[in-house]
Amino acid sequence: MISNRPPLPRVETYQYLELRQASAVAVDTEAEEAEPLRPFELVTHFERGGFVDSLYAATIRRSEEWRDGYIREQLPMLPQRPNGEVINPSDFWIALARFQGEPEEALRRNLRLDRVTFGLIVMTLLDHDLINRLEFWPETEADTRTPLIYIRDSGLWHRFYAAIRDPTGGGPNTRLEGKAWEAFNVEALRGAVASRARPYVWRRDNIGEIDLVLDWVSGVRWGIEISRSPSKRPSPGFHLGCNALDCQRRMVVCPSTHESGGGSTETLRLEDALFEIARGPT
Repeated sequence: MISNRPPLPRVETYQYLELRQASAVAVDTEAEEAEPLRPFELVTHFERGGFVDSLYAATIRRSEEWRDGYIREQLPMLPQRPNGEVINPSDFWIALARFQGEPEEALRRNLRLDRVTFGLIVMTLLDHDLINRLEFWPETEADTRTPLIYIRDSGLWHRFYAAIRDPTGGGPNTRLEGKAWEAFNVEALRGAVASRARPYVWRRDNIGEIDLVLDWVSGVRWGIEISRSPSKRPSPGFHLGCNALDCQRRMVVCPSTHESGGGSTETLRLEDALFEIARGPT
């Protein structure tokens, strides 16, 4: 694995609306003539990720082959343990895929890494835009919870997920797939927000969770629950959190919608949620 190559061009999920509205957008690369970006389906982006050569590959097989080559040749080297022991990259990435959207501390303990080495790994992967983190909404000044961590590119996550399933020939893991879908939506929505709001996750043990809190610079807050089912109703804990944070807008974001969330909660497709975030608070 190497770390000195320039980053490859990619299409971010939040560009979905932009590309729907324009026939072509130039990719910022070092090539003399950049290929134009084309509109894409969100489910395709979820399965293939945002790297241009993967997203626009002629077939899913070619996309998978490209991603496998990227994993073999492009991922950065991981820092060593203090005793000089090399960390097995496959073990690390598969563990990260298993802990997609889980607290950093849980992953660190699973890998049995000291805090300094783990911190160096996180900084390395952040520098290469390979992971992202979602901070907890601080309940108190003494709140020491570590942020949620996830692989930014869902296409890469799917290749590591395939490696998790293949050795045992097991069927789909609905928990892992659900966490990957949640991370994909979080990445898309926070990307659309840019610097206009700070993203958080809100959680109280045994009470409830808000998958994404948008704390707009204007002082307005939105609470967002992410679901793969259009019929899911927000939990009482979601509403408790929205009340505690005084969220002025509440959304359930899912792949398709057939009905309203009811009451003060809206049910939106991801593309519609991206549009609403692009508009921002009114």
